[in-house]
Amino acid sequence: MATETWALVALFPGHDAVVPCDPPPADGICVASRTDIKALLRKAGRSFRPKLVVSQGGELKSRAPGYRAVQDRISEGWPQVVATCGEARRFDAALQTILP
Repeated sequence: MATETWALVALFPGHDAVVPCDPPPADGICVASRTDIKALLRKAGRSFRPKLVVSQGGELKSRAPGYRAVQDRISEGWPQVVATCGEARRFDAALQTILP
């Protein structure tokens, strides 16, 4: 679910659900603790073709073609993801230690 959260933050940084976890918000609900990320991506990305998330067999499924279509936008939004999501910050730091 972390990568879907990162996609939401990168693609829709102004979305109401994009609340940083550090410092913890007063209500305790930050973007990384949400369990409805796929539903949020489906709704926010409804104009995207191909779709990021589709309903399939009563479940929400992520679709690789949708993510590939917006990969440049996700890359451009990566600094916002790192600033918002602690897990992304740790992942980014680990990558920086092994990449030239």
